[in-house]
Amino acid sequence: MPVSYVGATTLLTIGILETAALSTAVAIDVVAFERLGTVAAAALLTATLVAVGGLIFSLVAPEALRSRRKS
Repeated sequence: MPVSYVGATTLLTIGILETAALSTAVAIDVVAFERLGTVAAAALLTATLVAVGGLIFSLVAPEALRSRRKS
């Protein structure tokens, strides 16, 4: 396993894509397009969770948010 989790995930994804391309009649561009959709959905979900977390944090502990902005 590589030291970097990003590198490990990248290599694992490439391996899965290649295995799917070799073992099925599906073209690699179709599989890659589906993976890009998955990455876009994950990015949207991450942004949404960050926004909701920030909103909750500002409602629960506004003084902590103010002290964070001062530093």
